[in-house]
Amino acid sequence: AGWILEASGRLAALWLNEGNAHTAQGQAEKLDWMLSQGVRIGSYRGDAGVPSAGLMSGLEGMGATYAMWLLSNSRLDDVSQAICPELPKVGGAVAFSEFQHAVKSWGTERRVVVKFQVPETKDGAAALFAEAFYFVTNRDDAPAKVVEHYLNRGEAERRFGDFLAAFEPTFRHSEMNKNEVWAQLLALAHNTLVDLRTKV
Repeated sequence: AGWILEASGRLAALWLNEGNAHTAQGQAEKLDWMLSQGVRIGSYRGDAGVPSAGLMSGLEGMGATYAMWLLSNSRLDDVSQAICPELPKVGGAVAFSEFQHAVKSWGTERRVVVKFQVPETKDGAAALFAEAFYFVTNRDDAPAKVVEHYLNRGEAERRFGDFLAAFEPTFRHSEMNKNEVWAQLLALAHNTLVDLRTKV
């Protein structure tokens, strides 16, 4: 399932993927469609597999900020290794940097923030090389703040966890039509509950 929450905690959108598809599958296309329908998004965090030229351009066009995780690849790794600062060989040591990066499908360069972290080895000693984690963003915060923002998903996940705990949705892979109706009813019930809590 994919979902978007309003700042109030109401569900602005809830959608289902067929079968055992990963959450990110088709998410960019669904968000692109929502933007084309006039849905307003102030800030967006997305996992790997979500960044697309259409989605990023749409968010930029409405003045929304975003931070999305990028899967590592050889091009990103080559650039990041050239700018990786000296880190103490201590497990958990971190550093941050950034660079401009272009993907052919994007059509333009975009800001990529990179987090370097020295991982712990099994015997407790630090690894020889730092791992790199990448985030494409249009936020103008310092790199460490961009990563902090991306990782600070707890409030949204807590609210969606409340939805799951309250309504315990159960979906069967072979009954997509029923699933969609059930999801709509649950979303309406959730939003009604949020509205009642706000008024109380």
